[in-house]
Amino acid sequence: MARKKILLVGHCGVDSPRLEQMLKSHFDVEVDRVNYMDDVVTRLQETQYDLVLINRVGYFDGKSGIELIKQLYQDEKVPPKTRLMLITNYEDAMQQAIKYGAVRGFGKSKLDHPETIELLRQYLQDD
Repeated sequence: MARKKILLVGHCGVDSPRLEQMLKSHFDVEVDRVNYMDDVVTRLQETQYDLVLINRVGYFDGKSGIELIKQLYQDEKVPPKTRLMLITNYEDAMQQAIKYGAVRGFGKSKLDHPETIELLRQYLQDD
């Protein structure tokens, strides 16, 4: 089976490697990174990602991950097999992202929590 592909969006230089390490230690995945929210559409056109992990607020550009999710779905830029997930510790932000089409995500405070691994398993386990 082909490795699942993940795109990390808007995470800082500390969090991106932590996320990537956690993902690779639990799943057979390829992980790409993009710093700027505006670069996501191009990446989604170039590569078929299984999961896109979007920071609540882009570290490098300060843009809203929730607005990115909303816009991607409104503009029909999300491929059918790609799932968008907001990374946030704030439940109200999580609910907004879900309202706009994202799947439930997790907060960085629960990065290595077994609950997070189980959540991710449904998107990253082989079909």
